[in-house]
Amino acid sequence: MAQSHPAPSNQGAVGEVREGNLEATQENGKQPLTLFIPNAFTPNDDGINDIYYIQNSNFRKFEFAVFDRYGNQIFATTNSEFRWDGRVGGRMVPMGSYVYIFHGVTNDDMTIKRSGTITIVR
Repeated sequence: MAQSHPAPSNQGAVGEVREGNLEATQENGKQPLTLFIPNAFTPNDDGINDIYYIQNSNFRKFEFAVFDRYGNQIFATTNSEFRWDGRVGGRMVPMGSYVYIFHGVTNDDMTIKRSGTITIVR
């Protein structure tokens, strides 16, 4: 069973987070938001699940960063249409777990802050 946590309660949003998903609607009835932040991917060049991305581009402000186990930032972007292939400086990062931090503001002014882990499997 998926663990459920309350969604950030900024700008009148209501919803819940389930295993990397945020489903929220705003109390004023504006566009509902579904945000999927994957918790794993397999960048091994087999053509399946090789690229990491967040499925939603309804953001006017977008910040996403990934950190290694030592706290070093290994990837960062402000582009909501980003694609990450698991490389840093042209080299594949090792298998393992990495921490991400996400901060976004939707076009409807809903603020979302989320952090979690991404597991890289080969």
